[in-house]
Amino acid sequence: MFQKKKRTVATTDHKVQRLEISGRIEAVASSAQQRIYMHENLYFRASDLSIYNSLVPLQIKRGSVSIEHIRLSLAAVIQQHTVLRTAICFNPIRNEIEQKIQPLTDGTYSFEHSSGISTLERLDSLLTNESIGKCFDVENGKVLRCHVVQRSPNNHDDFLHEGDLIIFVIHHIAFDLSSYKPFLKAFERACWAKEYQQSLLTMPQYIDFALYEQALLADTSAESKMNKARRFWANLMHGYDWDKIRHLVPDEDRTDQHYSGRGYTTAFTINQDVVDSMMLFASTNNVTMFSLSLACYYAFLFKLTNHDDDLCVVSSAANRPEKELQDMIAPASYAQARIWLDERIRFDPDKPQIAIYNMPFVYRLQPGHTLSIKLLHQALQLTINKHPSLHTSLIFDTEINRLMQRVITRKDNYTDMFSFIETTYETDEQLNQILHDERRNPHLFDLAQGLVFRCHIIYYKQISSNHLLSHKDLLIFNFHHALFDFPSMNIFLHDLNQAYTTGQLLYDDNTNLRYLDYAVIEQQMSMTGASMFWLDALHNCKLDQRLSLPFDRYRLSNEHRSGRGTSVSFDFGQDLSHHFLLHTSSDNISLEYLALATYYVFLFKLTNGEKDLCIGINTHGRYRDEFESIIGMFVNAIPLRCQLDPHLSFHKIAKHVQDNIVNCMKYSYFPLQRILNQHPNISNPVFLDTSFDFISSMTKDEKDEIMIGDSRFSLLPFSIKISENEIMSKFDFILRFQHNLNLNEFSCTIDASLDLFNKETVSITAQRLQTMLHQQFTSFHSQTNKPVHELSLILSNEQYLLQSLNNTQISFSSSRTCIHHEFVYRVMKHPQKLAVELDEQSLTYCELLHYVQVLSVTLLNEYNVVPGEVVCQCVERSLSMVIGIMGIEMAGGVYCPLSPRDPQHRLHALTQQIQSRLVLVHDLTKTKFDGDTISLNIDSILIINNLNSDMNSNCLSSVIMNGGEIAYTIFTSGSSGIPKAVQLRQQNLINSISGFVQTDALHEDDVTIQIASSTFDAHILEIVGSLICGATIVMLHPQGESMSLAFIRVLMQFVAQSCRVWNFYGPAEATLGTSCHLIDVISDMHDLPIGKPLPRYICLLLNSFLQPVMIQEEGELLVGGVGVFAGYLGRDDLTTKALIEIDGELFYRTGDLVTIDNNGLLHYQGRKDHQIKLHGQRIELGEIERCLLSTISISACVVM
Repeated sequence: MFQKKKRTVATTDHKVQRLEISGRIEAVASSAQQRIYMHENLYFRASDLSIYNSLVPLQIKRGSVSIEHIRLSLAAVIQQHTVLRTAICFNPIRNEIEQKIQPLTDGTYSFEHSSGISTLERLDSLLTNESIGKCFDVENGKVLRCHVVQRSPNNHDDFLHEGDLIIFVIHHIAFDLSSYKPFLKAFERACWAKEYQQSLLTMPQYIDFALYEQALLADTSAESKMNKARRFWANLMHGYDWDKIRHLVPDEDRTDQHYSGRGYTTAFTINQDVVDSMMLFASTNNVTMFSLSLACYYAFLFKLTNHDDDLCVVSSAANRPEKELQDMIAPASYAQARIWLDERIRFDPDKPQIAIYNMPFVYRLQPGHTLSIKLLHQALQLTINKHPSLHTSLIFDTEINRLMQRVITRKDNYTDMFSFIETTYETDEQLNQILHDERRNPHLFDLAQGLVFRCHIIYYKQISSNHLLSHKDLLIFNFHHALFDFPSMNIFLHDLNQAYTTGQLLYDDNTNLRYLDYAVIEQQMSMTGASMFWLDALHNCKLDQRLSLPFDRYRLSNEHRSGRGTSVSFDFGQDLSHHFLLHTSSDNISLEYLALATYYVFLFKLTNGEKDLCIGINTHGRYRDEFESIIGMFVNAIPLRCQLDPHLSFHKIAKHVQDNIVNCMKYSYFPLQRILNQHPNISNPVFLDTSFDFISSMTKDEKDEIMIGDSRFSLLPFSIKISENEIMSKFDFILRFQHNLNLNEFSCTIDASLDLFNKETVSITAQRLQTMLHQQFTSFHSQTNKPVHELSLILSNEQYLLQSLNNTQISFSSSRTCIHHEFVYRVMKHPQKLAVELDEQSLTYCELLHYVQVLSVTLLNEYNVVPGEVVCQCVERSLSMVIGIMGIEMAGGVYCPLSPRDPQHRLHALTQQIQSRLVLVHDLTKTKFDGDTISLNIDSILIINNLNSDMNSNCLSSVIMNGGEIAYTIFTSGSSGIPKAVQLRQQNLINSISGFVQTDALHEDDVTIQIASSTFDAHILEIVGSLICGATIVMLHPQGESMSLAFIRVLMQFVAQSCRVWNFYGPAEATLGTSCHLIDVISDMHDLPIGKPLPRYICLLLNSFLQPVMIQEEGELLVGGVGVFAGYLGRDDLTTKALIEIDGELFYRTGDLVTIDNNGLLHYQGRKDHQIKLHGQRIELGEIERCLLSTISISACVVM
């Protein structure tokens, strides 16, 4: 395989004059300089006003700058731009006006400093004087002055501050309107100290333009630029009476009169409707706004001068040589700028991996047909010449901070008009490689040089010797999308065929509307109606907030796109297609809008209930008939927003979508950039990353065949893949509906970026869409008239997984209903077994029972504790803690732990809330409570005596529980800022512990480490759970919030060898634990699951509409079964909110967001509210905020 590359060659018969850097300091003045010099001296020398002062006032908006720095920066600009120190004077010897660059001195320019100009009247007077005062000496090169103004009368330093002014005044002989931006840019650079040190020899000066102009005038050849201009103006002004007196000014025939320079001005605003009509007239009649305005002026003068029909007025032209092809230069259109920026911002321009915007069209010559390569080349040249877009460059102009387009002509002999390439292939693999290169290669085009089109001839085996294209040969027309869209292809092929057939392409370049003109019109149009529509349509829309799609990973803010994607498709089949079509006809809705409504509902379900959905779609952008014949990039991207009400039926949502989109399409011509400009705080419009498309096509469309002359070609469809499993992807997620008009059936394709999704995720997402479509349109109980939130995306295998999750109904061996009875049973079974140990202290089960008996009898007999009475305990981690808990339970009381670390006032408030009169303390906490609360020191009543005597069973508590009584109450923080007292029943606790035993998470041979604080309900599992199943408790002193690294290392080494580590999950309201998971400490411990439900527990993962969620989708965990609590003490209102009945079963709404994986394991993700957990304690940030706001000096606060 070999390659031969041809390019068209442009030739010129005449030397083109170029602007060059001369380095000279003297030359003849330019024509513009001579005109101003003579005009000022002949007509205004006697005037006390200056008519050629150009004013450039600047105001300090923020910060400050030293006046000396301004002066030095200005001097640097004058040094750099020699026209600002150029003298203009008449040389009588040579009888010509000359210019001479002067050296930079303090006298070259004037610099004045004023202060105390505080009133607007004084400032207005100062500006007026600057604009009309005679302050220049043109013949000595003094053409610039700077006046710095300090407004405040109290400002006595040498700095300008906010509100102060810098006023530049420059004589028009050295300055014009187009000089404003370059001058200010130069001054800005100079202010940045050393950033502007360019040599004078590296940039052209104004004197070089004067020399260039003289060279043009000296060129006497008939076809020279100036001679053409002379002939044009001589012909245009032939017969004009140059000496006739204007009708407007009396006594104008006097020749000795000097001008005063004084005059009047008036202004009025043209009604917007008139402006819009003028714009429409200009675009419809292919004229510029300048031409239309000038025509209006001529018509006005005709009437004003009593029908003078030979009118001549003066107009100024920029006359800048680098823009000598002014009609070939314009700002890039919004569509061009969007594509150009997209390639450079979203995709890494320094490391382009694949081309995103190559548009190759591949055609194969049909058997029996041939094509002349020579005629094709000539036809391409004619077609390219007709359509400037196909030889237009896009360059970012840093001076004006704007992307510009410039039509490249044959006068620009430094570049070619287009690429013409010939290659060969022998095998299908070689052909596929060539085709893929045309689509993927990012180096085929050069936008800066205007190389935006290429023709690639691919011969089978060898290049044709007779220059004919024949069967098996291929023809590729490839365009860059920045200058070409899909509708342009029909125009291109039509003109190419005409040019090939006739050898010519007739068109009037002066009357045809060009893409360049469209770009200018687009920039000038006000589009007020469209602007107001989009501002209203997107009010409060979060355009920079990405939809919560099922991403597998996220893209960093500074991370470029790879362009790699994956694609998954499925067919509707006859049945689903039939029902889909039936729905459009019965509900009178178009296929496109029905498909889009389906997409919105799918996104609502896929994002777990997001209701404000905004996606991006592309529109053709050819909103006027005149644009239909122009090749160019007209495509506009617009946001389509749907504020979906999930309680509405699909039928009503589809109607709403149709009405909304009809309005959006009415204003779809409004450029995306202007939409985004209405939302200046939007830095990244991520809504564009989620897109939609609807395509109707025939399997054998006539458009797939083209004619060039008598030769017939077939469009060769080919799928562009990066690799076997990858495609190119401009979007993160796009859904395409395809309607096969031949079969009248539908299919769907999801393309997604591999930067964010795994292929498996996209495949599952497509299955979910298929499932939803069948629910909507083909199921026996169609969902189209039911609320859309009832739709489900759950797949059949996921349904089975969710059902099997709650197969937890088993029988427990124990029938006891009292905690203390369970404990006594263990004492009787293993009286001498070690029950609890802390440092050097320890108790056997028998010893522990003795102390528990002593305490319980004391509570019953001396403190008259009755069954169901709340008894608080506030002790540090100790053996007394264990004795206290079991003593309260044996006395029939309700155990309520309090934290020794809480301040005294909080402890008092908590005891008052639960109306507890008695608190168990020990030596370290006995001072925590005042006289309003009875404090019982456990240590003082547990006198060790008669340990060796036999246990007196008559001393055991006679209190008997039936399981429904409250066993303990524990505080959790409340969302209202008030702690909530959670009440758990005896049977809750026993059944929960039985569940741990059943799953082998607790065993009588276990040694349980007790590390949880007393305010964390896990301590009840560690203590009570261990004791009623016969295990041994080893109490460790508190480690603080963060354990030492050394301790963790030792613990894990020991655990890995001899222990099991369980990850337990469960809110206090579900009693100790809801789910558990045995951790494999040898493997990676990242993203630990909270496991599966404990026996006789039920876990439901539901969305905000109480519908089951999908695998890997977040849902709130609802817990049912044996562990559901009795309610919040004294807060029936909160209990009602926390509990919900589903199918006759009571469930607790945890507020925890949980997912389920493919193995049926639950994973904790976070909270749906602002609750946090610290030291095992649930904390509502609202409680802290409430306390802060109770302080008089604080009016607002946020706790994070």
